[in-house]
Amino acid sequence: MKKILLDEQVVAAFFNKKNANFTSACELIEELVKFPDKKIYLNLLGILQIFEQTQFNYQKAVTKGLLDKNFNIESEIITKITKLLDILNAETIAPHAFDVLKRTEYIQKTQQLPFNKALNLELMQEYQIEILATMDQDYNKLFAENIIRKF
Repeated sequence: MKKILLDEQVVAAFFNKKNANFTSACELIEELVKFPDKKIYLNLLGILQIFEQTQFNYQKAVTKGLLDKNFNIESEIITKITKLLDILNAETIAPHAFDVLKRTEYIQKTQQLPFNKALNLELMQEYQIEILATMDQDYNKLFAENIIRKF
């Protein structure tokens, strides 16, 4: 069985039709659904970040009068994320190691990555995940050096 970490930026693009990567995100998620014998994981901290971003965008829409002020933003976002998890038969993961921040900081420095991407690498190590489903160019060096594999 192939273990795949779905980068939260794909999920963020998937939930935002105005995102430049929306179409690519939809295509990638469609490929993941069709891919046989896999287990898909999502970084829980990344999902919380998406929740905050999406909540902010919905709140702007309410402020502009595009959505009714009684619209339940939190419920809508949770429903969308839950549906995606169900469609992908995915599960969320979070770091368990007590020294995760120290190890993530080390990865951040040695691989010259932003913290959230270094955390994804730390999670991949902790959960023994070899494949990353992403559109993010920041990981290209790691793909080229065969540190991780791209879906």
